[in-house]
Amino acid sequence: MKNTRFQFYILLFGIAVSLIKFFVYFHSMSNAILADALESMVNIIAGGFTLFSLYLASKPADVLHPYGHGKVEFLAAGFEGSMLLGVGVYSIFKVIQSYYIPHNLDIDSIDLAIILLLGIFNYGLGVWSHKKGEISNSPALKGSAVHLKSDGYISFGIILGLLFVYLFHWKWVDNAVAIIVSLALIYNGYKVIKDSIEGILDKADTNILEEVVQYLGKNRKANWIDIHNLRIIKYGSNFHLDAHMTLPWYFTNRQVHDEMKEVHSLINTHFNKEVEIFIHPDPCETYCCQVCTIDCSERQSPFLKKEEWTLDNVLKNEKHKILK
Repeated sequence: MKNTRFQFYILLFGIAVSLIKFFVYFHSMSNAILADALESMVNIIAGGFTLFSLYLASKPADVLHPYGHGKVEFLAAGFEGSMLLGVGVYSIFKVIQSYYIPHNLDIDSIDLAIILLLGIFNYGLGVWSHKKGEISNSPALKGSAVHLKSDGYISFGIILGLLFVYLFHWKWVDNAVAIIVSLALIYNGYKVIKDSIEGILDKADTNILEEVVQYLGKNRKANWIDIHNLRIIKYGSNFHLDAHMTLPWYFTNRQVHDEMKEVHSLINTHFNKEVEIFIHPDPCETYCCQVCTIDCSERQSPFLKKEEWTLDNVLKNEKHKILK
């Protein structure tokens, strides 16, 4: 619910910022400022969709949605990216149109000061949103952060360009800046869409996998002979982890259960939240003795070396062994 409340405030700020930018546009008739104002309007529409997605994602799992509703956050990010891309294309169209339908351009120092302040405000809000998204692993907040920070960068670029219009009366610079802004919107929109599609398709996040593998490796017990077939899937801000773990074949059901509980606790500690975890225990085979450090009476072959856990051997769907 904290993310939902935060996004609600972003939406309110976005409405105020957009209204101010449109006021500045109608005063100056600058195509560059129009592109910036349209981008802010996208921020409002997308912000409302993001707000709804965060509300839906916060709902607990149910019978029809056993993994929760977190995937909707990727849809929200994709929707926002699509609108960014669309605004970029429309802004380029407006620049082309201005060559055939000339208009008066009137930039003053107040217009520049307002756009600068709004850019600083939006960039700061974007940094804050990104931190909140990182802490809660929220794709929707991260997508919103990209939008807000890009809005700040765009405002700074517009200020630099319009200074030439204001100081030297080079009106063509306004259209040049508008095109650069539009291309930046198209690029950011494409990037957000790409990330959201990869999230929906459950693309492996190698950074998260690397973190988990290293953390488990540092805290591994001798009884955990290996871990393999590791998979981590994101459902919005939530994680689902699947893996196989090789344990001594002679362990009782109670002992296996205790080991699984310890792994669960370790992973939840790493993520600092409750993670849905399914770990399938596998009994050791004769060749597992080559990498097993347990000094037991059931050993069938000599110990050769301890295998460090890496992405290469943990992601494979096979027990670890020494290849000769």
